[in-house]
This record gives sequence, structure tokens and C-alpha cells, in this order.
Amino acid sequence: MRYISYSLIAAIMIVSGCTGKVWTKDKAGNDVEGTSPRMLQASEFPSSKYLRATASGQSDKEARSQAKAELSNIFESQVFSHTINKVKSVTHSGEEEKVSRDAEQTVRVLSSVGLKGLEIGKVWFEEKEKLYYALAVLDRNKARENWQSEADIIDSKIGAAYKARHSQKSSFTKLQALRKMNKLWIEKAVIVSRLRVLGFQDVSTEDYDIKTIFSEIEEIKANLLIYIKINDREYGKIVSETVTEKLSEEGYVMTADKGRANIILRGSVTVKPVQLDNRDWQFARAMAVISIIDADSGLTVGEISDNKRAAHINVSEASVKSVRGVASLISDKMVQYFGDAE
Repeated sequence: MRYISYSLIAAIMIVSGCTGKVWTKDKAGNDVEGTSPRMLQASEFPSSKYLRATASGQSDKEARSQAKAELSNIFESQVFSHTINKVKSVTHSGEEEKVSRDAEQTVRVLSSVGLKGLEIGKVWFEEKEKLYYALAVLDRNKARENWQSEADIIDSKIGAAYKARHSQKSSFTKLQALRKMNKLWIEKAVIVSRLRVLGFQDVSTEDYDIKTIFSEIEEIKANLLIYIKINDREYGKIVSETVTEKLSEEGYVMTADKGRANIILRGSVTVKPVQLDNRDWQFARAMAVISIIDADSGLTVGEISDNKRAAHINVSEASVKSVRGVASLISDKMVQYFGDAE
């Protein structure tokens, strides 16, 4: 049996189990008979100063763990929702769904990061229920100071990059710089959402226009032309078509004219039979490597590689399956590379 409750602005107290003996932990960790949980929370950890959560468990350790998890969940759910809404508010309506989807994973990770300053204020044992209870607390003012400082640092980084964005020598490097700004801004939006949960407002000054950043990302992306060439007569077409389809789905523009391309994808694919002790199946392994070249500067800015083994009753079909498999892996990595900083 487990009972969990939490308080945000007003105190939400544990109603059951408040009668009978209540045992708490002193500073040395010893069990001592104490006052009721209601009095403990109200006197030592007022809701005006602390964000609080209480939880129960069959053991001291379980109660502590559940209380910390409950307080963290307050942030994870509310911060995620508020940050996604913030992202939507600064994007163009036509790109809102795509941008929100791209940002969602980043926001989920950032919003679930452990809370600095989270502590266990009290642990007690309810003799009537035979359960341990723990009170997790977070000092609102200390958390505000830490998070506001982090937000100010991020703003400074974005502001400096924003002013220097036009100095980039190619469309692709400018796109990468803008995406890094975008990611930093999402990190800040998560922090601002945390402040909001605590009841505070962000007081930092933004020396940049986030709407301009989003707009320039989409403008450059829409005009960025990508050319792909895989050197293999038999299997190169499979890899090339798979990568082209995947990038096109993500909104990138492919071109058959190498001379017009901003980005050149140049690669190779090789297939080799794999000898395994299995008379019923034939095995093959496909290996693909693609270099990413910034055509404006002539520099190789990245390389993606992977391999895939496949089986079939004949080696020819096994080879084709392995190529299709590695083409899918390479395509996913390519999308991740181009959108990694989003």
C-alpha cells in the first residue's frame, strides 16, 4: 500500500495516520517520538519558503526515494508542458508542429534532470499504519538564485552568437550556429519554466530575438540544396534513394545538380558474405560510409558510417537485405546529424 501527496502553493497535508505515536529521525539519524506531520511541515518547512512533497513506503529508504520522485515529478510534468507551449508561441504556424516535435525530446530530457538542492527534510514512522513517511523539500529562494544565474549565462552565450551569426562563411555553418542558439534557448526555457513552478519570473535580459533565430533556421533550411552520390553500381542506388527519401521527409531539399549544391554527400557501400555455421541460411554484411562536405567552403564537416548483417536462403537476397538495413541506419544518423543542434 502506498500513499503519495504533494503541495505546491498551499499545503496539502497527510490526513490519514495522524493519530497515535509518530516517530521521526533526529539529526543523528536516531528514532525519536515527535509531533504530528502537520506540525512538522507547517513549522519547519512552510510552503511559502519550500516546495514540498510527502510519500510513504515500507522502509525508510523507500519513503525517501518516493518523496524525491514525487517532488521531481511536479517539475517534470509542469516544466515540460510550459516549455513546449513556449516553443510553440515563438514559431510560425506553418512550422509549429515540426518544430515542436523536434524540440520535444530535448525538452523531455532537460525537464527530467535531477533537481539541485532537493533534500529530505523529515522522515517519520506512522505506528498505526506501519508505514514510513518522508518529506522532500526544495528551498525556493536558493533554487531561484541558482537557476536565474544559469539563465543569465545562457543568455550571454546566445547574445554573443547572435551578433556573430552573419560572419559565418557558408549557409551550412550559419545554420549550425543558429541551431546551437536554438538549443541553448530551449535549455533556458526549461529553466524559466522551473522558476515559474516556484512562483518566480525570469528577470534576465535577452539581447537577441528568438523569433528571428527560428525564422532564419527555416529560411536557410528551405534553400539548402543537398547532393548525394554513393559509389557502387549494384547497391549504391539503394542507399542513395533511402537517404534522399528520409531527408526529404524532414524538409530538406535534394538536388541532382552537384554544381548547385550547398552540401555534398559522398559515400560508398560494400557487401561481403559472412560465413556462419548454419546450413539453412546465407549471411551477408553491408558497410556504408558517407562524408558530409560543405560545398561553400570545400571542407568535410562530418562522416557517418554503419554496418548491418542480414540472412536469407540465398546470398544474393541476404546482400540486398543487409544493404537496405544499413541504408536505414545511415539515413537515421544523417537526419540526427543535420538536426542534432535543434
